[in-house]
Amino acid sequence: MERMKEDDAIPLRGKTCLVTGATSGIGLATACALAARGAMVVGIGRDPARAERARAAVIAAAEACASDGGARYDLLDLSSLRAVADYAAGLVAGTKALPKLDAVVNCAGFYSDRRALSLDGCEMQFAVNHLAHFCLTTRLLPLLAKAPDARVVTVSSASHYYGRIAWKTLEGYLRGATPRRPYIGIRAYEQSKLANALFTAGLARRAGGALTAFSADPGLVNTEMGLKQGLSVGSLFWNWRRRFGTSPAVPAEAIAWLVAEPALRGKTGLYWKDKQELAPSRRALDPEAADRLWTLSEAFVEAATKGASR
Repeated sequence: MERMKEDDAIPLRGKTCLVTGATSGIGLATACALAARGAMVVGIGRDPARAERARAAVIAAAEACASDGGARYDLLDLSSLRAVADYAAGLVAGTKALPKLDAVVNCAGFYSDRRALSLDGCEMQFAVNHLAHFCLTTRLLPLLAKAPDARVVTVSSASHYYGRIAWKTLEGYLRGATPRRPYIGIRAYEQSKLANALFTAGLARRAGGALTAFSADPGLVNTEMGLKQGLSVGSLFWNWRRRFGTSPAVPAEAIAWLVAEPALRGKTGLYWKDKQELAPSRRALDPEAADRLWTLSEAFVEAATKGASR
């Protein structure tokens, strides 16, 4: 990683930043960018070998910029809300407890053009891209409250402009029902990205100035997210499309700026791309939809953490 220009490197020394999806793609690049600014990064991944390689890359990025940033990596399966809730509880009061948390960066993403269910019985894209981040972030609010300028950045997408929340279908998953309609992966992805934007708006409103929450649009990025499902029409399209995308380092720098820029404090609930504020979709600005999504998300978390069977 190249040494950053001084005017680009707003320092994050002494700050602790948690990053999901931090073993590859935008998540790993963001972890490197934060550590290069001096932050202590808590990275989340699923695979031990990938996590160790990522940790080494983040430390190398910090050393290349002569910062005092560091990294630790924790293993977590975001498809299990019980696991997410238990992990968050351990960070608040456990053997891996943190004294405070300055930022949560929700980067983890999943795409599939085949229907898959999470361990809690919900459609996987909605479960990983939204529910896991909802559960993790809300359970970490006590740690964020201890930071003087806490930030939450949730990676959405321009796909959210086309998204609609299929309320009846999601409520059906909560009851244990699998819809009979054909599964369209891109529609599920668009829904999850709209949920990211609605979550940001709901969090900003509920926080009441206690933290600053952003949705971040990374643009078209060359990542392997759509290839993890194996060979399919969707993976072939993703492989072709990603060739036109930017390096993950490009959105990572913009995300790190959202975490670090002092002038953004209090400018909460907004939608950003390339360090510019953008207008989100009309649906993302619907406060009733944000409240309904918040209530539904709480119901999923409650059912999962109480061990309800579906």
